[in-house]
Amino acid sequence: MLIEVAPLGHLSVTSARVELAPGTAPQIVGFAVGGKSSKNLIVRAVGPSLAQFGITRPAALPRLRFYDATGTEIIWAHATVVIDWASIFASVGAFPLTGGEREYTAFTISSFAPGAYSVHVSDDAQQGGTALVEIYELP
Repeated sequence: MLIEVAPLGHLSVTSARVELAPGTAPQIVGFAVGGKSSKNLIVRAVGPSLAQFGITRPAALPRLRFYDATGTEIIWAHATVVIDWASIFASVGAFPLTGGEREYTAFTISSFAPGAYSVHVSDDAQQGGTALVEIYELP
């Protein structure tokens, strides 16, 4: 996937549905940020909230880990502030999370410099199931 801002707009969303086997290695979703400047993105792994769409075996505790093109894990220091996630998700057209996905393990807002990245998605409950990885660009 290539994420690049168009002259008259921006990326609305890209997503990938992954199946996680119980207790196995994560699934990997790759993406690239194009252009000359960093992009503020919301990246989330939806598990339990997929039940509202009829998914019968959603991943119980989805977790995201980010890696750059060199394979180095990216870890952000998040400020301890209260964020109105529901409003942020609504602002980009994302459906509400109703299943209890955990802040900063299943979703994040971060700035990504131009380059290639991979998102490793796992289930901390080790039960496996379906997860949906979504990437939204903030306007």
